[in-house]
Parts: sequence; C-alpha cells; structure tokens
Amino acid sequence: MWYVIFNCVGSSYNICAYDDSGNLLTSNVLNTASAPKDLLQKAELRGMGFGPDGDFYAVNSKEDISQILQFSGKENTDHSRQYKGIFTSNNSINAIVHPFAYTVDPGSGNLFVSSQDTNLVTQVFGPFGKGSPGTAAPIASSLENIQNAKFLDETFVASAYTNLPAYSGKGMQGITPVAQPQGLDASPKMARR
Repeated sequence: MWYVIFNCVGSSYNICAYDDSGNLLTSNVLNTASAPKDLLQKAELRGMGFGPDGDFYAVNSKEDISQILQFSGKENTDHSRQYKGIFTSNNSINAIVHPFAYTVDPGSGNLFVSSQDTNLVTQVFGPFGKGSPGTAAPIASSLENIQNAKFLDETFVASAYTNLPAYSGKGMQGITPVAQPQGLDASPKMARR
C-alpha cells in the first residue's frame, strides 16, 4: 500500500491510499469522526508514517499550528484509520514550529522532528521511551557541553542559522548559532535515554 499527501490549494487535506497497482483505495485515510470538528480544515499535512507502536502519525503544519497527529495503526475496512489525538505540538514543545517530517530511532523508539521555522531537529519521547510519550527529551549531550550556550529546550541537532525571520517567539532570542549543524550524538549516554 502507498500513502500520498496532496498538499496544495483545493486538496482534500487528507491522505490517499493506493494499492500496489496504483488503484485508489481511499482519499480519506485519516478518519476524523472522533476528532475536533475542524481538525483537517486547519491542516497542511507533511510527513507521515508508522511509529514504533504501530500507530500512524502525520505531521500537520499550518500557520500557527504545529502538530504530530496520531491515528490508529489498525486499518478500518474502508482503509481509514481512527483519530487518537495530538501526539505532540508546539503547545508543549517550543522547538517544534512548522514541522516537516519525523523519523523514528529504532533503538529508543523516540521520534526526531525537523522544523522549518526553528531550523533544528527536536527529539521527542516515543510511545515506549523513558519519558512521557510526546514530551521533549533532553537536549543532546554534545550541545550541553558548549559553554554559555543557549538552545531551545529539547534541541537534538542545532543549527548555524538562528533567529530566523519566520519565527521569533517562545525563547528564540539569543539562541547560540553553531558553526555547522551540531548535536548528532551516538554516545552510550544518548542511547540509554
């Protein structure tokens, strides 16, 4: 099965599912019957995929809305997936602003979220992480070692470009620019988080 997002004016603001022969199975993978009424009217869907718990996650970025939406991993007979809630958002993690994609660390089960407007990667505790699911993991240990540095909470990969014109809120002022993207950390300490 193939999942496709059509992100353009006039799109359905949902995800389409196709079989391996290219036949449309549904244009509404995201079943929002139990979701807030206008959830997908306030949506610009980006990255999507399955989490370590088997649930289906979709990145939603529109204007001031920055969310990772969670849907059931179990497919309904009409190929849709039931809405479960907002896994995480910019309301709980200040570094997630206009997210575009996420990936899952197979070792820890944590999610790594890239955000356009903060220009960094955030680590979020996954469904089986050591912290509460959907909350921020600590900043990367390699960033903690930079003296007198200031980073948004939960920064995993810092950026050489800070104080971006697209985003200047929630603690962004005075963020330490780095010479090149930094923070990728494969130390044993990081693997245990």
